[in-house]
Amino acid sequence: TTAWPMLALPLKQTKPVEWEKSLHRFVAQNYSDEVAEKHARRFEEVHELRAKAIATATLSEKNASACREALVKYHAVLQSMGSRFGASVEAHGRENLNVLFEWKDSFYASFKSSQYDLRYERAAVLWNLAAVFSFQGTMTKRDDAEGIKRSCHLFQQAAAVIDSVADIARACEWEACTVDLSTESLECMRQLMLAQAQKCFYEKAEMDGMRESIIAKIAQHAAVLYDEVLTSMRKPKLKGNLDKGWPQVAEWQAVYFTAAAQWHAAADHLVAHQYGLQVGRLTVAHERLQTLLKLAKTAPADVLERYTSMARKVATTHAEAARDNDTAYNELVPAPKALPPIEGRAFAKPSAPPELEPHGALPEDPFRELVPFEVMQEASIFTSRVDDAVRDIKEAAHAHAQVVTAELDAMDLPQALQACETDNDIPGKLRIEIERVQR
Repeated sequence: TTAWPMLALPLKQTKPVEWEKSLHRFVAQNYSDEVAEKHARRFEEVHELRAKAIATATLSEKNASACREALVKYHAVLQSMGSRFGASVEAHGRENLNVLFEWKDSFYASFKSSQYDLRYERAAVLWNLAAVFSFQGTMTKRDDAEGIKRSCHLFQQAAAVIDSVADIARACEWEACTVDLSTESLECMRQLMLAQAQKCFYEKAEMDGMRESIIAKIAQHAAVLYDEVLTSMRKPKLKGNLDKGWPQVAEWQAVYFTAAAQWHAAADHLVAHQYGLQVGRLTVAHERLQTLLKLAKTAPADVLERYTSMARKVATTHAEAARDNDTAYNELVPAPKALPPIEGRAFAKPSAPPELEPHGALPEDPFRELVPFEVMQEASIFTSRVDDAVRDIKEAAHAHAQVVTAELDAMDLPQALQACETDNDIPGKLRIEIERVQR
């Protein structure tokens, strides 16, 4: 089972950056020198994490797990930085963080792209993480049910990580980006990972002895996925960027699973005593496998042997079924185009790795003591608005006080009232007259 051709994404390569100096300068400018000094060791840790994450040039069974762990941890740090520093290190990274991230195209290393956007660094790191998942998926032995499940899950996780890369790329629309991070490439690689996961489901279904009709549907959807991958790989943007062997593998698999779907559907017709339909589907399967043997002449020996073995089995069964129908059943054999279409059934779907959950990869956030940059900006804006409001209130109160004072002066107030507060202030004649009236 492990001989089946599987494809793993290649790693992107980069060059070192000065994380320590850049982070120290950024924090000192936007927080304080004291805060920057306090986090100096954290800045060194970021630098060390990146060095570990980019250290692997070629994946192997020995280094894949360590590379995966390093990428996950470094990505978690990048997430923390993005959430705390926001647009200042992303869209406006050049004016603030001022770190130039340069990454080569994973398929065509002479093509490279550089961005000051922290999200570009995240996208490249996630691509490499998807590459590790896909590599581990290809290297997992699928000789038993557990091995098939592990391989399938790894391919589905790779597809989910590619989705994350695509989300970042769509939000940024970088100029002069490498082809591997283009919309066309990411969609193609996502479908490739799902096709390989669907193939694992097919292998598991065969191993478990599921109903032929179900296996046929699983195989049909695998054929559709591989055909979509092949179509994408043949487009001008990707055709010149990929290894020439990749479209070949996609084509082999598309043809093989088309034949496999017909083969299993034929077995289902046999159970239902539909001999004409059985022969019709076996005819298509036989023709497709003969085409496959011509296409796969350059395939590895073990892969070619797998295809050849399947072709012999189908040819023998086809000859026997045709003879039986001619001599005993005499049912009408429909032409290939007249056969009822096989409806594919999708089992593979993206599955997000738990390591990429927020704060799932690091025991603690290295920047947890830093107030998020956007919060600081909002707080500064709020404080400024409060100061403006208080100043406006004071000015309005002073103006109103002046108006009140002017109106009181016009009415000889409060002096007239104060003159009546004691008897001594009342003129003598007026006081005598008041006393007379009171008596």
